[in-house]
Amino acid sequence: WGGGGVPLLNPAVLPLPLAGEGRGEFRRVDALRLATLRRYDGAMLQVVWFKRDLRIHDHAPLTLAAAAGPVLPIFIVEPLMWQQPDASGRHWAFIREGLIELRESLANLGQPLVIRRGEAVAVFEALRSKRGAFVLWSHEETGNGWSFGSDVAVGDWAREHGIVWTEVPQNGVIRRMRSRDG
Repeated sequence: WGGGGVPLLNPAVLPLPLAGEGRGEFRRVDALRLATLRRYDGAMLQVVWFKRDLRIHDHAPLTLAAAAGPVLPIFIVEPLMWQQPDASGRHWAFIREGLIELRESLANLGQPLVIRRGEAVAVFEALRSKRGAFVLWSHEETGNGWSFGSDVAVGDWAREHGIVWTEVPQNGVIRRMRSRDG
């Protein structure tokens, strides 16, 4: 978990401009969430949860996390996800290729990609138990009902344990709306 030989990403070596700046990508990330950047003064671990966007170029959560402090990038292989009717071997092959490229890109910056298998809440709780509180960053995912339920469970866990989780929107879909009319 970032100790014992696993270096944490140094924000100074991340050669990225603030992704999405001026394109509206951050407009829905309210000022309270962005205050996270100032709240911890670079001392708290910033965990970037890679879900579907498996690249470092123009990856807003990675860029914001790196500006806030030491980064630990993680991908979680959730077994229940692969039991869903819309999951397939082709889907896994695509993700595997993306993970290989992501691991290589992060290694070029001096940071290995941490890959864990299990339910997201259990993985994050194990990290919290070992490392203490951290800040969690990810893209706001749009997926099937199972992925939405998983994110709800992570959000409930994060609130219960005082973990700040910032989900950065990446497309025009707004989650958690009561209706399509806003």
